[in-house]
Amino acid sequence: MTIMKNQVMVRWHYIRRQPAIPPTGHRPRVWDHLGIVQSSILIKVTTARPIRHVTLLIVGLLVVGTGASSSEGARAATLGLVHQAPAPVKTAPELIVERLSLDRFKDNVSQLAGFGNRYWRSDGNRRARDWIQGQLESFGYAVERHEIRIAAPLDQLLTTGEDSVYATKIGTTRPHQMYIVSAHMDSFNTQSPDNTFAPGADDDGSGTSLVLEIARVLASADIETDVSVRFIFWNAEEIGLVGSRTYVRDRSALQGLEDPPGSGDFPEPVWLGVIQHDMILFDHGLPDPQTGLVADRQIAGADVDIEYDAANTSGGAAIALASSLLDANSKYAPLYPAEVGQFMCCTDSVPFAPFVAAISIRENERRAEIGRGANPHWHKSSDVFATYRDEDFRLGFTAVQMTAGAIAELAGARVPGQ
Repeated sequence: MTIMKNQVMVRWHYIRRQPAIPPTGHRPRVWDHLGIVQSSILIKVTTARPIRHVTLLIVGLLVVGTGASSSEGARAATLGLVHQAPAPVKTAPELIVERLSLDRFKDNVSQLAGFGNRYWRSDGNRRARDWIQGQLESFGYAVERHEIRIAAPLDQLLTTGEDSVYATKIGTTRPHQMYIVSAHMDSFNTQSPDNTFAPGADDDGSGTSLVLEIARVLASADIETDVSVRFIFWNAEEIGLVGSRTYVRDRSALQGLEDPPGSGDFPEPVWLGVIQHDMILFDHGLPDPQTGLVADRQIAGADVDIEYDAANTSGGAAIALASSLLDANSKYAPLYPAEVGQFMCCTDSVPFAPFVAAISIRENERRAEIGRGANPHWHKSSDVFATYRDEDFRLGFTAVQMTAGAIAELAGARVPGQ
């Protein structure tokens, strides 16, 4: 080692702790078991103290500055001697999606189907609503109910004693605006004439489970959103979208009103968009034209369907919202692809479509596929948890990840300190 003022010339044999120069023709190495190629490197030392030895940190510098092979560099990296570039900082949507749990998603579906019957006005429906409320409260939300009142003669509204359940993540900068993430919690079974058995694991225990899981993650104390996000669990969808229709009728005029004035509270923030989820587990293709049977296993081209109503796009806003979900699929949920269609129908986003961007997320296109028998368990006694395989739940979980990533972006989610 030669010392000239504040500069040190570090040569291979000093690092190896051997004073001898290797024989001619022998590839010099720092440590034989590492196989790092020797090279001279000039290092400026900015200390006033005398330089007495060179530490092992220089080994990492030698690897960077030499012609070491990739395998040699990999061995050095294994021992932690090579400087590694810092990992890219994850975005808030990425962190949020990472916190989602497939097991929780499945457990929620099992619990909801386990009520046996969620037909509106049934005891099972009431117990399911109470369970949903209990879950939301355990996440830290203040839970509210919207009473379902049905129109009667003489412009009267008759109370039904039934309601939909909702909770809101309050935005920190624009609490007076919100996105709605929703599903219907009631069920129906054409094979149960007395309406006593309607397990509804897929329809719509799957959508309800999705909304619960996203609500759980966004409830975390370290997550903030610019705008509010409301999670709604519609009741009475199966008898004609009654829960969502009465909500739109009763609350559309309340949007953006501060109540009481000056309080900073907005009972009904301005609607920015509605993302409804209705059956997200089962994509086994259309029935065989010869046998009329649907495949027992998921098809190779299984995907998630995002639909808007071409007749009610809110000036193209619904198309833009669908595009946001499609983009989120590629970024946060790549296991299954998604596609966009323009024939949204027959679910709780429909009443919102004339007023705001509204889309639905499904396992299949509602008209072209579900309507043609793509799900043989739809409104049947076989729509139980045990019917569905892991691959079906992974398709559903793809929708969970996609919506979570999209709503995190749309709502301006942040994870301070991350």
